[in-house]
Amino acid sequence: MARDSRKEEKIGNKYSFRRQFQDLWFYAEGQRNKLVVYFILTIIISLIAMAPPYFYGRIIDDLTNNTFGNIFLFLGLIALSHIIYETVYNFVIYKTKIIGGIVRNQSRLKTFNHLFGLDYSFYETHPLGQIFSRIQTGSSSVRLFIKLLFKTTIVKLSGMIFSVAILFTLNWVVALAALSVLMLFLIHGIYTMSKLVELENKVYRVSENVYSTVYDFFSHIKIIKLLNIKDKLLKTLSSSYEDIINKQKITRRYERGRSAVSKLISQLSSVAILTYLAINVMDSLMTIGMAVMIYGFYSKFSSYASTILGDYTTLIGQRTGMYRMSLIYENVPKITEPKSPKRPENWQKIKFNNLFFNYPSKKVDVLKGINITINKGEKVAIVGLSGCGKSTLAKLFMRLYQPKQGSICIGDVDIKDIHSNDLYELIKIVPQDNELMNSSIYDNMQLATNKKVSKDDIVNALKNSASWEFVNKLPEKLNTVVGPDGVKISGGEKQRLCIARALLSKPKIIVLDEATSNLDVVTEKKVHKDLHNLSKNITLIAITHRISSVYLFDRIIVMHDGKVVGEGTHRQLLKSNKYYKKLQEASKKDKTKKLK
Repeated sequence: MARDSRKEEKIGNKYSFRRQFQDLWFYAEGQRNKLVVYFILTIIISLIAMAPPYFYGRIIDDLTNNTFGNIFLFLGLIALSHIIYETVYNFVIYKTKIIGGIVRNQSRLKTFNHLFGLDYSFYETHPLGQIFSRIQTGSSSVRLFIKLLFKTTIVKLSGMIFSVAILFTLNWVVALAALSVLMLFLIHGIYTMSKLVELENKVYRVSENVYSTVYDFFSHIKIIKLLNIKDKLLKTLSSSYEDIINKQKITRRYERGRSAVSKLISQLSSVAILTYLAINVMDSLMTIGMAVMIYGFYSKFSSYASTILGDYTTLIGQRTGMYRMSLIYENVPKITEPKSPKRPENWQKIKFNNLFFNYPSKKVDVLKGINITINKGEKVAIVGLSGCGKSTLAKLFMRLYQPKQGSICIGDVDIKDIHSNDLYELIKIVPQDNELMNSSIYDNMQLATNKKVSKDDIVNALKNSASWEFVNKLPEKLNTVVGPDGVKISGGEKQRLCIARALLSKPKIIVLDEATSNLDVVTEKKVHKDLHNLSKNITLIAITHRISSVYLFDRIIVMHDGKVVGEGTHRQLLKSNKYYKKLQEASKKDKTKKLK
């Protein structure tokens, strides 16, 4: 999404109908056969719709010649054709509306599935509000595309083909005139298409940006209220919505002018055909009934040809919506699953081997030759000030990013050779920005694993994370709803619940990435002590800039400026590592400024 707007518009113009139908076919999995059946039915009723003009011409000739034998038969056939057409047509519309809703939802699910598979870096560079706006608009465009196809477009296209074919059998001059009019419509449509696509694309892009802004505002509602900047933000939104309206006005004005020219072509051509038919009748070259029949078929053709341009105008908006959703699929994961995955068995060590890494948006290395070995069952703390590369190390460990150089191995297996499902089953990370669903504590705990967990398991996990005491005091206890993103409980309580959730899945490795930053010192020590007393088979890695309770860990690794600058126990480091000693002194003074 973060791309040059002119490039987007150029690509938008190249989003062909073939590509649009391919995307529709992709989204319509499970509904494709039904769509084909309803397509065939629509073609059949379009042919049936050709009956009335023919029989009207026959009736007029019979009336003119005073032969009344077949008039009621013809009237009956006209009535029957209308009954069949309306019955089947409305049945198809009803069914395809249902299919449209199903395919819309499937397009969302398929796109969500694709998003879930993208690298973590994608979400750090693309606004979520804009992504969701594209999915919402694009999926709705898929539904409207199906609706338009079966409600009007297929009927009109097939009707045009049948009409001109019949005209060639009745009067080749009128048939050629019909094709000439069609050429005028096509020239007019093609000439104005790219401009209309460009205008529609601008409207969609501005709308997505506004949606993204609104999403961002309400994601930070607490700050907005505390800073009392509601009026300022509303003013910004008002200006943005005004920009949308102005762009929509330009688009609709161009669209109306386009439609007016189309109608003028249709009306003037009809007058010309009527003139030609009238002259032929006056010169006794054809009967009145034949003239009515020919004009009836031409009128159908002209009506279809002119209104299908209106359909095409509507289709451009839907194409743009589907195109912009399709841009999401242009993002592909760089971190892929191994073709021959391995599982670490009977491993004894975790090794970070000569790791170098820089974020895509930065050229400077965040990690500079990191070498760390952690024994199975060891409880290790990695400390350092913010920005030293601690959390980056955790992201690489979870394969959210790939190192520029070096490797991370669990036993003898490089984590890039481990399937993500196996890796995430082996490792559970508790990040600083802990997230809870707007549900009960019990339901949030159930999210820890795909397997059903018992209440006793949940209580034990809560006890091991120093959470049970406060949960047990809540009026609803485990049934307490925590609110959106856990707003009904404190930040420290939320962190402890997330630690409990990680423990529930019984991982072999737990990574706490600043996961106790919102806890007071006393509670933090209790959490670390409880975690330290866990089974010797569980390896614990705690990443923190606070060193108030790291003395509880078996070993402490000190990082500074992307490098390991110290390693040992708390006492050993205080004696031998000047930087760690400065961190300790800064912690006592509650300072976290950068140390030289």
